[in-house]
Amino acid sequence: MNVSHKFIYIVLLFCTVVLGGSIFKDAQEAFVAGDYETAYTLFEQVEVTHLNSGPLAYNKGNCQYQLGDYDKAIELYFSVLSSDAEESLKKNANYNMGNCYYRQSQVLANEDLRKALDKINQAVNVFRKSYTGVGSEDKTAKENIALARNKAKAYIATIKYVEALQKEIEEKRKALIEKLEMELASQNGINNGVIDVDNEIKVLASTLTEGPVVHDFSKYEKKLIELAPSQRGLNNAVSVSKKDAVTLEALQEKLAPPPPPPAAGQSGAQLPQMNQQAPPKASAALGVAESGQSILLNALIKKDSSTALPAGVAVAQQIQKALDILKGEQENSDQENEDQENEEDQEQQEGEDGEQGDQQDQQDQDGQQGEQENKEGDQEEQEQEQEQQDGQEDEQEDEQEGEQSQADDEQDQEEGETSEALEPEKVPDETAKAILDKERERKEKRLKIRMRQRGKVEKDW
Repeated sequence: MNVSHKFIYIVLLFCTVVLGGSIFKDAQEAFVAGDYETAYTLFEQVEVTHLNSGPLAYNKGNCQYQLGDYDKAIELYFSVLSSDAEESLKKNANYNMGNCYYRQSQVLANEDLRKALDKINQAVNVFRKSYTGVGSEDKTAKENIALARNKAKAYIATIKYVEALQKEIEEKRKALIEKLEMELASQNGINNGVIDVDNEIKVLASTLTEGPVVHDFSKYEKKLIELAPSQRGLNNAVSVSKKDAVTLEALQEKLAPPPPPPAAGQSGAQLPQMNQQAPPKASAALGVAESGQSILLNALIKKDSSTALPAGVAVAQQIQKALDILKGEQENSDQENEDQENEEDQEQQEGEDGEQGDQQDQQDQDGQQGEQENKEGDQEEQEQEQEQQDGQEDEQEDEQEGEQSQADDEQDQEEGETSEALEPEKVPDETAKAILDKERERKEKRLKIRMRQRGKVEKDW
């Protein structure tokens, strides 16, 4: 199954009548024709009169996907998820978002495998959101999930391999640097011996006078010969170091990223640019040192200090050059590791800051909610106090009315008794009857007040 085909599941929505009329139709036709920039521009024109449209954001995301701007496409697909679009459209947005993350992982694979792994994991997550287990599209989503997970496993295996390889390179480089430092010290020691002999020979030669006196140089020449075994052993050591450098460089080539693909209209067999120079190699410098050591050894055997001296200096310079190359590589590697650690720390800090921000937002929200609840509680307490106060006032009014009614009854009773005593046989006239009816009504009213049930009155406001 071809992965590149599986991850181009782009669905263009046909809703011309609902959104934008002829402009939307023109945008669709441009998309089908492969003119994605024109299609995107037309979709934006439609969006002016149809704000927050899920279908428009979806189709604009499709255009950006085809144009290779995966970040922008993901942003547009996310806006579909937050819109009031239909669930089927949101499902397709998740699917296409998975395609974007997968494409991003492919780009990052040659730069940073860990970032590529993060992208492929994001692809798996959104593919899962688009999978419901029903329909042919869900079958494709399921296949994409399997493909993305296999790619993630491959990235993990590659990361472990690269880390192991990097560790091996660091160990070999460190060991080689230590060896070359000792070999350089030995070479400088031999060179100093040659310099001493050469100086002694020059001093002796300066004292030569005309005559039969013969100066003996044999003791000085003997010193040169005595240096030869040490130089022979050092030659073998440098030869081994050169092989170690070749092995180290072969391991480093395994970590080198592949060359970029040729530009459009060019074949892959282009000649290298003349101004491009390959980085210096320690093995090359040690190869030059190895050749110089052969010359030096022969000069020592032949007791030729004038040849041995410059040859030894040149050998030491080449060993030093190899050391500089290796130490430079080590510094670069240490800097890359430090940068990666700083980047990881920064990402972790950003994640912690994000969590703290979310927690702070939640705390602020909880605090606001608590303040609102406290205000509501205070308001309820005030209402209860007001109700109690109203109830007490009602009770006081009822008691006062009851006392007044009782006083009126006693007064009526006294008046009645007095009236009966003074006029026991008098028949009331019409005016008296009206007064008695009015008094009866007052008694009934007072009786109702005394008999009224007291209780809490429900508020109706």
